[in-house]
Amino acid sequence: MSGSREALLGTFLGNQRQKQTLIELTNDGRLCHALLLTGPSGCGRRTFARLAAAAMLCEGPERPCGVCRNCRKIMEGVHPDVITLDCGDTEQNGHKIDTLRTKVLDTVFTAPNEAARKVYILANFENMSAGTPNALLKTLEEPPAHAAFILTALSRQRLLETILSRVVSIELEPLPDETVAEELARRHPEAEPELRRTAADFSFGCLGEAEDILRSPERQELTARARAAVDALTGGDEYGLLAALTLPDKKKDSFRTLLRTVQLTLREGMEASVTGRGRGPGGVLGGRLPLRVWAEYVSLFEDAAGKIDRNVNSALIAADTAARAFRRGGVPGRG
Repeated sequence: MSGSREALLGTFLGNQRQKQTLIELTNDGRLCHALLLTGPSGCGRRTFARLAAAAMLCEGPERPCGVCRNCRKIMEGVHPDVITLDCGDTEQNGHKIDTLRTKVLDTVFTAPNEAARKVYILANFENMSAGTPNALLKTLEEPPAHAAFILTALSRQRLLETILSRVVSIELEPLPDETVAEELARRHPEAEPELRRTAADFSFGCLGEAEDILRSPERQELTARARAAVDALTGGDEYGLLAALTLPDKKKDSFRTLLRTVQLTLREGMEASVTGRGRGPGGVLGGRLPLRVWAEYVSLFEDAAGKIDRNVNSALIAADTAARAFRRGGVPGRG
């Protein structure tokens, strides 16, 4: 990477291999019509999608150059030929399938406004997968010459094989905790150091998650509850676990975030139990429980998260999860 291209790609932290892959795909013509970006929430999939769109539409000698009119407009979010649709947003944009037809399928054969191509960024595409219209599958397979697609999703496992067979994939990786902490200190020097440290610890390597925690008292409360839940699990405190999981407002999204935070912390504990090396708040607890117990806890919270999507009451999920964690008078594997 060199010059302005290096400066542009340098705005996206970490993921050096993935950025180099983007350059290589652009240079050898493989970044043609369909790209899939995967990675955990908050890892910067949308930002990387804009970088990929800039690479597709760049007019400079080294793509993405960062200085041509297309690169500048794309990174500012104002390019008329880059259309973004959040496939998980059903409240503002109506039914997502109908919105997909209106914003994508009904416009894909229309010529671009300014650039040589049009780029459609379909974020959170796993929410679309089960009801993806056959027309979109066909368009992904044989798009018009002036159209390209960038899909983002949490993981390849959440997408249909018919989608995966039509895309080139790049998997984004979490950042080291220290990198997140250093970037938070640079961006938010006014924040309390302890709060920045907590935000970095519970970001699981995703800067976007860390900034959400830093800015939101609600996220800070959920983070504190997640820490208390894991402490209760490792300390054999069933009542403490139930108290940590019982949210006063009973918001589904808040409860989902809480369960996800606990689950990711437990995964850190499980990984530390295997490797002997700790990362994040769960990593330092790795030696407290046997590997089998960590694995059972991860599975337990995966099951709890699944119940949210089946519209089970959050209070019932919390009570059931606490009871199952401490069945027969002890944690799984102890009782």
